[in-house]
Amino acid sequence: MPLLTVFKPFFVSLNHPRSVTRHEQFVLQATVYNYLPQNLTVSVFLKPDPAFKFIKISKNGTENLIDENVEVNLQVGSNQQGVTYFPILASVAGALDLDVSAKSSMAADAVRGQVNVKLEGAPLTFNNPVYVTLNSSTSFVKSLNITFPTGVVPGSKRIRAAVTGDLLGSSLNSLSSLLTIPTGYGDTNLFMFAPNLYMAKYLNVTKQTRTSYYKEAIRGLEEGFQSLLTIKRTDGSFSRGGDGDRTGSVWLTALASRAVHEASVYINVDSTLMSMATSWLIERQNSDGSFKEFSKILDKKAQGSVPALTSLVMLSILENNDHTHEKTCRTTNLCYFRKSMLNATSRALEFLERMVEQDALNDPYTLAVVSYGLAKSGSTKANLVFRKLLALGVREGGFLYWRADSSDEEQLEHPSRWRPVHKQARSADVIITSYAVLTFVTLGRLEEAVPAVTWLTSQRNPLGGFVSTQDTVTGLQALAEFATQSLRPDTSVSVTVDDTMTRTTFTVNQDNSLTLQTRELFESPAKIVINAAGKGNALVEVATSFNIEEELLSQSFDVKVVVLDDEVNKLRMMVCTRLLSQRSAGLVVQEVGIPSGFQPDLTAVDNVAGLVKTEVKGNFLDVYLDEIGKSTLCYTLSMVRVAKVARSQKCYVKTYDYYETGNQATVFYEPQAIKEAGICDVCKGCFPYQICRLTVGDRNI
Repeated sequence: MPLLTVFKPFFVSLNHPRSVTRHEQFVLQATVYNYLPQNLTVSVFLKPDPAFKFIKISKNGTENLIDENVEVNLQVGSNQQGVTYFPILASVAGALDLDVSAKSSMAADAVRGQVNVKLEGAPLTFNNPVYVTLNSSTSFVKSLNITFPTGVVPGSKRIRAAVTGDLLGSSLNSLSSLLTIPTGYGDTNLFMFAPNLYMAKYLNVTKQTRTSYYKEAIRGLEEGFQSLLTIKRTDGSFSRGGDGDRTGSVWLTALASRAVHEASVYINVDSTLMSMATSWLIERQNSDGSFKEFSKILDKKAQGSVPALTSLVMLSILENNDHTHEKTCRTTNLCYFRKSMLNATSRALEFLERMVEQDALNDPYTLAVVSYGLAKSGSTKANLVFRKLLALGVREGGFLYWRADSSDEEQLEHPSRWRPVHKQARSADVIITSYAVLTFVTLGRLEEAVPAVTWLTSQRNPLGGFVSTQDTVTGLQALAEFATQSLRPDTSVSVTVDDTMTRTTFTVNQDNSLTLQTRELFESPAKIVINAAGKGNALVEVATSFNIEEELLSQSFDVKVVVLDDEVNKLRMMVCTRLLSQRSAGLVVQEVGIPSGFQPDLTAVDNVAGLVKTEVKGNFLDVYLDEIGKSTLCYTLSMVRVAKVARSQKCYVKTYDYYETGNQATVFYEPQAIKEAGICDVCKGCFPYQICRLTVGDRNI
């Protein structure tokens, strides 16, 4: 088939930064290409917009802001190009459209560019989920007193109400973005996979496979599986660094092989992958039937408890049992493998039951995981362990939940008197309560699970996830298992959200139960009243968000940012971090804000012990630190200018424990050279020399 070549002899193109922060200045470069045989006088126009101001530099060096139509005349020769520059001040946050047109006597063209204008400061979001149950009554009412701290960045306050008729509705509507934290390293690959699995299972069991949500879950499973393969080792095990690690992880291999087997119902999976992982696990069983972690322990509660880890491995092997069915065993060489699997699960079960008889299980996490493992294996000891766990539960306000042992936690100073309406629980608390819900469901005690399910629901973030990766995986699994068993097809609920200024009514029924209905509410501090009537269940979430330019929450880390080389077009900085408490954090992530118009030089990042990975994600450099304790860990970063942005706003570095994101710290930094740099500093030669010399004063340009 012949190719059709299209050529445009006259056109205009734009060059500008992809994003800036509000109140920053940037240069929009418009280039006119003239491939016509005539020389042209071209008028280039920048259409005004309320979201920005054009910066007109007068002959005396004064910067004047105007919002009129801006016109520049260019002489563009034949087969040549002409360039002009528009200095702009971004005054409104959001998507900024830049409409530029070029006209001559022979031709014309127009083009639109777009710049993302961010708000200043660091964003914070707090969710207030309310689980509405109208089973024993036909009405429900709850009030929320919404407040904001002082010093909030102007224009950043947001209050959003969201309503869905399904426990998993908010998760299904944001499967690809359940968390705001990075998910690009090690066991976080499992997070890309497992939530899609539990959503697909739920939609399949509830006969909702024709929905777009199901298709998205399957697509996410396929993509997540490919991501999971990147941490698979050649010996069949899984580890955070794949074959780059010294050995595989028992904990991660157990979780991954179990999830992959469950997913094999929905996507194509080579059964060899699961059998190799299972064989690797069996080979590492101790003589007493237990399993211990051989790789580096990052999550001490998950990997450090031998009974809990043994229960997780037993669950994984039990899940994979059907790959060596008895009938297959009689006719193939899989008979030995089947017997080894049965022997491994039997020995693991005997070990756990001995622990129960010896009363050796005491901490909530171990009791929760072992309770679930014994319940799934049909052990007569399951109820005994579960009763012990229930005795440790916290019952208040209609909730039932568990707290992890916090004896090693220190009370850190809170820099602000303001407190959110609802404080999100720790990741470990979510995991324990999730396993308790799974045990309730496995034992058929659904009614008793409702207070724990209600508490779990109250801990979700606005995106449908929880705190970090593992608690989100376990939490969604628990909610999916419960929702599958307690689905009400006759749901008909009317929800009214009153913010004192407006009243919004949401209708939830069988036809729209998965739909996430949202509404922006009045932004001032307010009392929000939620009323519901009808029958069935609904989930109401009121999320508040705002930006701050100073630390608001208690800091778990001492972070220092020192700017070493401070120049207009490049900077070098050192980031030093230590933990303030006596314990250590297994995996720490730092989100280092990149100044507008700059790009980090990843080849210049220090190769220091403990720094395991860096990657650029949007306007941040994500730095993964292997372990942080009381000793200070420092590294240096270099950044270079790639776009013409002036009057740069301050940036921030957010540091947090990956497995307990509530342990965090946020600090701000502001290099003076790029803060003070004007348009003429960042765009040398763009404007008349005399004007720029007056504008920048004594600085060399």
